[in-house]
Amino acid sequence: MTQTNKDYLEDMLDMSDVPNINDCQSEIPQFFARSNILITGGSGFLGILLIEKLLRCCPDIGKMYLFMRTKKDKSPERRLKDQFDDIVYERLKKEQPNFSTKVIMIEADLNKFNLGLSQEDRKRLLDVNYIYHAAATVRFNESLHTAVNINIRGTKELLLFAKEMPNLKAFVYISTAFSNCVHNFIDEKHYSPPIETDKILTLVDILDDEKLDKFTPT
Repeated sequence: MTQTNKDYLEDMLDMSDVPNINDCQSEIPQFFARSNILITGGSGFLGILLIEKLLRCCPDIGKMYLFMRTKKDKSPERRLKDQFDDIVYERLKKEQPNFSTKVIMIEADLNKFNLGLSQEDRKRLLDVNYIYHAAATVRFNESLHTAVNINIRGTKELLLFAKEMPNLKAFVYISTAFSNCVHNFIDEKHYSPPIETDKILTLVDILDDEKLDKFTPT
């Protein structure tokens, strides 16, 4: 990043004239006070903004669990560290310097059986109150096998796991920007899938990649 671009970005993010959240009478910080939150897809565009906003504006939240997986030879621990080095979190570091004590990295992978979670982590996550599920693959050329496992099977397994959490209050699903992209105009309504969820999961389980590639256009 050039110095000019960096200065411009810092000016964009400079909100020194905005009242501190602690001076506001918002109900949102009270709503999340002492609550434990699980976020998937935290390294994505919306995930980053969600993490920053919750940690900065809701200083009394309990714990924030973040799903992380190994990617491009980077360990989950390294990816988490690199994420919080981003300039987006500069204001958070100034206003909530102890925010990292609330963040707990959970090694997970939606493309793996049981979300790639260890038994120890599954037990640890049982105290979650709110889930924000934003993880997905958004590649248009992704193999059907991988896309279904991450976007469909991963979501289904997370929903089933959520039923085991005794104090869960909400499960928020964030769809990708490309959902229903085959339509020229997208209404704010529920669209029926071209094939039932369990049927596509079964097809992925029984067909090899060659046959799935032929089936993908359909």
